[in-house]
Amino acid sequence: MFKYTLFFHGLMGFFTFRDSAKESELEKAVKGIPLSPVEFSFPVGDETKKSKVYLLPLDCSVTNEIPKRRRIRNVEELLASLPQQVAQVVGQFTIDGKIAQAHIGFSHRKYFVFRKHYMLTPLGELLPTTDCEDVMYLPLRSSDIKVTIGTKKDNVWTPMKGAPFTLLGVQGTEHKYPVMLVTEADGQLHFTGIYIEENGEISTYEHPQPDALEKVANLLQTMKKNPQSISSSKAVTCVKDMFWEDPASIVASLDEYVVGQHDAKRTISVAFSNYMTKKETNDEELSKDNLLLIGPSGVGKTYMISLLAKKANIPMVQTNLTGKSSEGYKGENLSRVFEQLRAQTSGNAPYGIVFFDEIDKIAQDNWGGGDGFGSRLQNELIGWLEEAPVQGSNDFGAKVGLSTRNILFVTAGAFQGKPSLDDIIRKRLGGTRTIGFGAQRQEDIGYSLLRVKPEDLVAYGLRHELVGRLPAVAILNPLNVDDKVKILTETKQSTLAKYTKLLQRKGYTLELDKEVAYEIATRCPPETGARALQSICTDLFKPILYEPKKYADSDKKIRISPELAKQLMILYK
Repeated sequence: MFKYTLFFHGLMGFFTFRDSAKESELEKAVKGIPLSPVEFSFPVGDETKKSKVYLLPLDCSVTNEIPKRRRIRNVEELLASLPQQVAQVVGQFTIDGKIAQAHIGFSHRKYFVFRKHYMLTPLGELLPTTDCEDVMYLPLRSSDIKVTIGTKKDNVWTPMKGAPFTLLGVQGTEHKYPVMLVTEADGQLHFTGIYIEENGEISTYEHPQPDALEKVANLLQTMKKNPQSISSSKAVTCVKDMFWEDPASIVASLDEYVVGQHDAKRTISVAFSNYMTKKETNDEELSKDNLLLIGPSGVGKTYMISLLAKKANIPMVQTNLTGKSSEGYKGENLSRVFEQLRAQTSGNAPYGIVFFDEIDKIAQDNWGGGDGFGSRLQNELIGWLEEAPVQGSNDFGAKVGLSTRNILFVTAGAFQGKPSLDDIIRKRLGGTRTIGFGAQRQEDIGYSLLRVKPEDLVAYGLRHELVGRLPAVAILNPLNVDDKVKILTETKQSTLAKYTKLLQRKGYTLELDKEVAYEIATRCPPETGARALQSICTDLFKPILYEPKKYADSDKKIRISPELAKQLMILYK
């Protein structure tokens, strides 16, 4: 029978790896929780539902004899009941093809708003504890499976009060399957599930599944003898210490992907946290703060909102306001965006995000839609922001209404018309700050936009009724060269990181001199923000990907120096 081996965590972080570096530990841990090879059975009343589960092997480091299970209510009772040999409870994960272990606990949000941490005892109990930096807390979420738990006495089985109970899984896994903790003693595997009690607290129970013992044991033996990375077709959405009720943790998550924009991140995070609280508590009396994002192209307006929507697993639809017609006129009606949202949701009052870009283009009514179209589109927006229903048709052609009361509206624009929003603010402030022959610095523009007031937006051309329904205003600053270098070298999902991974998949190791990122950033036109970085990198790597052997040494290592980068970037000299 497979016996677990304990690796105590070291200075590198939660894990001690076998030849593997620490990187995004919680995300990697979630990816490294394997699926069960067989379906487990879950009784619900007189019926039985089958489902696969995620298996989390544990090493409790206890003696071979398992103490009799009993309810433990505090840490003092726990310490008094355990033998002196007991060490830390660790979870075992397969990460980057290596076996790794970490001292684990769990975190769970009671009624969404209140987050609690739990330590896992060798007896299978969950005890509330404070957050400890040496523990990896796996965030729990509700699974799609319920189970009836009870007691048996004198051959009479009695369900517990409140049964059936919802089982919990780990947030960030591809499927909403429950998680089963797997322990071993006396040559026998034991399965433990986690469920939500009637009072909202979480607890554990022993899950009998004798027909799964052999196959699960074989799987765990295979993991140890020939560890393989656990791949997923979807990106893991779990982020370390990210909780929607905590705007600071949302900002910390955005910092991993977006450089700078600290003021905008705080505004967006507060609005998004409030919206997620409304969604998770299903409290329609809670208000939602619709957003207005102001900033030039390519600074992260759409990117940040799409990141949060993806991590929250809520639908997002986007459209530009330019070129759209209002209801009753020829052309593409703006209201069609709600049909896209309806296709991704259910119910007549769905939760989701509708992103309207280029709102500044309908403010001054000078785009190609014709006189008055900007004003009519603003009227439509005002109605939707006031939670007016949107009329549409279902698959059978019948007229149906869609309520907008649970939709978070996000609008965005550069506001660089003539006069620009910056010009309007400077005039109100009584002058401008200039340099050289009157040219404004980008830092000066950002400084003035941070002082925007509702009357400035009205002066630009937005109706005051619309401005009043966009209470959360976030200003995003232009990017300088240093910002673009950080985007290339310090953010998750950066273009350079993707090319490094792509070449690695092809069997090559990529080494980039630190000056290469600067060469790329300086070739990125200021007016494009970060958008052109992808095109410049494509120009750089195209010849390398076409003929990698030409640029690799005998060890299949490709080194890109600034000189080589300049030679390869043909389109961006």
